[in-house]
Amino acid sequence: MIHSLALCALALACPPSDSEPGVLDGRATRVQAYKNGVALVSMRLVGTADADGALAFELPDAGLLEGGAWIEGPRAPREVRAGAEERTTRRPCATLFETLEANVGNDVVLVWAPRAVQSAVPSFISGRIQHVSDPGGVDVYGRPNVQAAGVVVLRQTDGTTRTLPLGDVLSISGGDLRHTIAETELGAWSLELTTEPNSEFTCDLQFLARGIDWRAVYRLDGDLEGEDELTVAYELKNELVDLEGTTVHLVAGEANFTRDGSLSFLSGLSPSTRDAEPQQQWSQQIGNFANNSLRAGAPTSAPSESRNPSSSDGDLTRLPLGAVDLARGGRALLRTTTSPARVDHLYTLDLDVRRGSENGVEIRDAFGAPERWEPAYRGGYVEYRRSKAWHRLTLANSGPLPWTTGPLLVVRALEDGPFPLAQETLRYTPAGDIAEVPLNLALGLETEFWEESLPTLDRKDGAAAVTGRLVLTNRIGETIRVRTRLGLGGQVTVTEGDARVSASPGRDADWTGTERANWRWHREENPHSQIEWTIELDAGASATLAYESTFDLERR
Repeated sequence: MIHSLALCALALACPPSDSEPGVLDGRATRVQAYKNGVALVSMRLVGTADADGALAFELPDAGLLEGGAWIEGPRAPREVRAGAEERTTRRPCATLFETLEANVGNDVVLVWAPRAVQSAVPSFISGRIQHVSDPGGVDVYGRPNVQAAGVVVLRQTDGTTRTLPLGDVLSISGGDLRHTIAETELGAWSLELTTEPNSEFTCDLQFLARGIDWRAVYRLDGDLEGEDELTVAYELKNELVDLEGTTVHLVAGEANFTRDGSLSFLSGLSPSTRDAEPQQQWSQQIGNFANNSLRAGAPTSAPSESRNPSSSDGDLTRLPLGAVDLARGGRALLRTTTSPARVDHLYTLDLDVRRGSENGVEIRDAFGAPERWEPAYRGGYVEYRRSKAWHRLTLANSGPLPWTTGPLLVVRALEDGPFPLAQETLRYTPAGDIAEVPLNLALGLETEFWEESLPTLDRKDGAAAVTGRLVLTNRIGETIRVRTRLGLGGQVTVTEGDARVSASPGRDADWTGTERANWRWHREENPHSQIEWTIELDAGASATLAYESTFDLERR
């Protein structure tokens, strides 16, 4: 089985090779590693052809991406091949279907009974298995489902041929029964070139493959106020090739690589091209690759190093690591640097109001689990206390590069040593944007919530109006900035304070405890309203945030 790469030519210097004749020595010269585990690897291959002009190189055992590889060299070889030897191994049969398949051509005895006949008496059939068709689908264990379509063709001892549904076969026996099945898999990939006998040969192999993962690790320490620096280190995990002084770039952002598969040197060629003379084959491969690339708007050569090493291409940014030494199978923390960040503090309270059909209201804080819902009914009121507010840090990325997703450790520097406050995931933050990092529950920010419904919520028609109040009290001991978000079903008509109100289509989560038909009606007829207040709250002070809202009830 021969698979192929796309090819193009590039003039390169050809240093002498110390390898034995017929073997190409490879060294990774450049790597671009993406966040999804894909890497573009450039390898310099150098060798001396043997007396027959043959050269070979064993490719890395990795998940090579389909169509994502090419070679470049100063002169065209006579022939290029890339492929893998097929290896056959045997393992025990795991299912009846595999045992039947392993005994095709063998004399056996089958025990069978038709499933369509209740209480059918099993019978014995002797003969030689001629064919077993692949059943449709798999069972819950991932094994072939013998109850689905599939048959076994048996040539009986009297010379007649009989076809049995796989689902009717109960067991198999025989004197020479085989209990193992052969599996074929591809061995190591190899690149084979033919050129002038006993000549020096140099080329560059470039391919996209899975096997190099990386992430950024962050630490923020200090007084956690105003201008600060975020310490950044990069963790690299290499399961692909040995890196020896290899130039490595990390690519921040979400690249789109969706086609896993095999390399194929000849996939872009027509059948007539594959039968051409070796020298014509190389030239045709170059032409096909260039023409197809131009039509698709893609580059016809390898990525250039002429760009700024920290350059950005739309949503992708390259971060240079420099020369890296890391053996295959190794893991290392590399290149610690800093990024400027402006730090501020923010207290946040997020509440959702859920209404039921029987004068019921549930309040949930956005970070709370269901057991934290605490509805308390007071006639026409609902009262809610002890809602959970969060103390957060806001980090403004004032540097030139984005922050990629990774763990962040927040440490306050004290006279007697570091005081860790939190470890959180820092989300992707472009340059100039702001990230929010939850630190801890703000137990010193007291909250009380009341809502009054007039008319009551058990009306069968018309509209209901509600008034609500949220009281915040600062027991923290210093002035704080508080952002409150309140979500509810219905249309907010009046607010007190500097509030921002936004409406969106109705949400299922705004309604609970109603009959299914009524619940769907509420969702479709009523919008979702979101109210947001941001206030400064002095130490010991209280603030009241109020609103009025209406929503339609089902008319019967």
